[in-house]
Amino acid sequence: FFFQAEDGIRDYKVTGVQTCALPILLLQLTPKEDRLEIVKQTELPFGPKEYEGLALDRNQPRILIAPKSVAKEEKDTRVLYAFDLDRGVAAPDPVLSFSVVDVVAAARRTGIEVPVKLTDKGKEKPQWRLHLSEVAVHPTTGDRWLLAGADRMVLVVDASGTVKGLHVFSGEQLPQPEGATFLPGGDLVIASEGAGGTAVLHVYGQTH
Repeated sequence: FFFQAEDGIRDYKVTGVQTCALPILLLQLTPKEDRLEIVKQTELPFGPKEYEGLALDRNQPRILIAPKSVAKEEKDTRVLYAFDLDRGVAAPDPVLSFSVVDVVAAARRTGIEVPVKLTDKGKEKPQWRLHLSEVAVHPTTGDRWLLAGADRMVLVVDASGTVKGLHVFSGEQLPQPEGATFLPGGDLVIASEGAGGTAVLHVYGQTH
């Protein structure tokens, strides 16, 4: 399982998703003396994927879960799932979806260079994989800020999945961004693995 360092999730005492074995479990933890104790385990109905992103959506309230891996039938579709905190259940179907095609189109509209490769048939294909490593919910707008670590990208979509913006970091800025959360005032915190170098933590001033 992994932990999401976000105050809202700790408030609900839900801090991790077990991803290393089936069944996929959401773990409810509570502090006890010098450790955390599992008080409830809920099997999630999303299927055998690798899950890395976890964030509280205070407007529902629910926990949004971002899968890193992509099923073969999903092709260029990326999705988010949700766990309803009031009812204590997870819906088996995604609560949000968007396409890689839409992300590429948004990038080109704003002048962001899209890396491409040639297929065996000589056609150009975007190299972005958009395997999600994190999700964070903006405290004011409710927009979903998504990280794709291998692409060094932060992507902003609204609650319906419409792409609102994106930014690609250089390898010097963030070698492999894997974790993100918002501070109460709206500052965005992104943690990056070192990818063979030094890991970094950046705080970006109030986002909108």
